[in-house]
Amino acid sequence: PSPCPATCDWTEWHCPITTHTCEKKNVGCPVDCPGQYTCYQPPTCETCQDAHSYCSSEPCPVTCSYDETSCWDDVAAQMACYPRMDGCPVQCSSGEHTCHQPASCATCHDAYNWCSSSPCPVACSFAEVSCHDPVSGQMACYPGAEGCPVDCPGQYTCHQPPTCEDCKDAHNWCSPSPCPATCGWTEWHCPITTHTCEKKNVGCPVDCPGQYTCYQPPTCETCQDAHSYCSSEPCPVTCSYDETSCWDDVAAQMACYPRMDGCPVQCSSGEHTCHQPASCATCHDAYNWCSSSPCPVACSFAEVSCHDPVSGQMACYPGAEGCPVDCPGQY
Repeated sequence: PSPCPATCDWTEWHCPITTHTCEKKNVGCPVDCPGQYTCYQPPTCETCQDAHSYCSSEPCPVTCSYDETSCWDDVAAQMACYPRMDGCPVQCSSGEHTCHQPASCATCHDAYNWCSSSPCPVACSFAEVSCHDPVSGQMACYPGAEGCPVDCPGQYTCHQPPTCEDCKDAHNWCSPSPCPATCGWTEWHCPITTHTCEKKNVGCPVDCPGQYTCYQPPTCETCQDAHSYCSSEPCPVTCSYDETSCWDDVAAQMACYPRMDGCPVQCSSGEHTCHQPASCATCHDAYNWCSSSPCPVACSFAEVSCHDPVSGQMACYPGAEGCPVDCPGQY
């Protein structure tokens, strides 16, 4: 009969300034500061929940976010916040160059700017490498994953990819003969030929004259154990990590089906084909069955089974929302 109280979710705080307020944990609760300054402290890291507001009899200090840096602003004559990757600004005299040194890593706070009477040097970001540009004859920045360019008149231009996701050791070179296979960190160098690279989650091909060429898919989403092999016998059914092995009544042999669907069933005329979803996102326990009576309500792992006040029957609703209720004349 009375208004609903504030019921906050797991990403929110229940704020005491009023019983009907929820605020995001990365924002913090508001405060009431009659006659004082209302100050704010942003979160100190990307996933931190320590943001908060507070009252102060003194003017609020400059409190910057985790992705900002506190700098003196010559124009406003006070401290101010600037993007961390930009560094603090500088006011250079007429005729001077405004130079910039990028941050040395994605989360570093060491970017800075300075004034120089001579032209600024080449200052590359953490994801780049400084190279001599064969065309302009000057230093320049290039993506670290590509490496420095080379000029190879009359020769082959070869490339070695980086050896890891964040590595900057890619390089290029000139060769009088065709370039060898140089595989990236996500690939295997396959022995069937010296000029083949294959993805690690696919595996190398094999040559099986007079035999069956069989394949084993990777056993998990990030696994690198996929491989092909030769067999004198017909290849077995080997399913991927997101599939399940089932008997196929139509083909009269084993086959792979999506794990979340379960194995199919062939029901008789007049029977109902029922389905029980998997009990979790990575579970293999989904299944299907035949029933002479209507199928029961079988909800997924992300749902709840509820009595529907409108239809009067059981139904599935998102677990994050909960079961509906009918409240005539009430909140």
